[in-house]
This record gives sequence, C-alpha cells and structure tokens, in this order.
Amino acid sequence: MSYAGMQTVKNVKREQQLRYEEGKSPAAWAGSWIALIGFVILTYTTTFGFEKFGWMGVYISGAMVLIGGLVTLVMKVQGYGTPPRNL
Repeated sequence: MSYAGMQTVKNVKREQQLRYEEGKSPAAWAGSWIALIGFVILTYTTTFGFEKFGWMGVYISGAMVLIGGLVTLVMKVQGYGTPPRNL
C-alpha cells in the first residue's frame, strides 16, 4: 500500500466558511419569515376572525412564532447562520 499520494492533516486546506453580513444569513431569513407569517395570522385572527377561529388561531400563530425561533437556532447550528465573531 502506497501512502505517497495521501495528504497529511497539516496539508489539507480548510474549506472557507461563508460569511454573511449581520442578519442576512439563510437561518435569519427563514426564521423571520416563519415568525412574520405567525404574526400575520395572529393579526387576522384577532381582528377579523376571532368568532370563527377563537383561541385556536391565537395558539397556532403563537406556535408559529416559536417555531420560527427554533428553526433559526437549528439552522444556525447546522452552519447556515452567521458564525460568532472573534473579538
């Protein structure tokens, strides 16, 4: 077995991680849109459709806002968010 063509750990270049400007990462966009949809549903439910949807619309829209925050955190852990800055 020949090891001549293999690279050592020191010779392997690291992939450069994408740098997003503040608030412009895919994680931030996805979470913001999901939360925005939740707030729009909440506004519609409380303004026009409370007799039709009742508290269920409020609970569903609140859950969507929380899911938006959760999606942002999960996507950031997966590498789609802005990495922490080195001060």
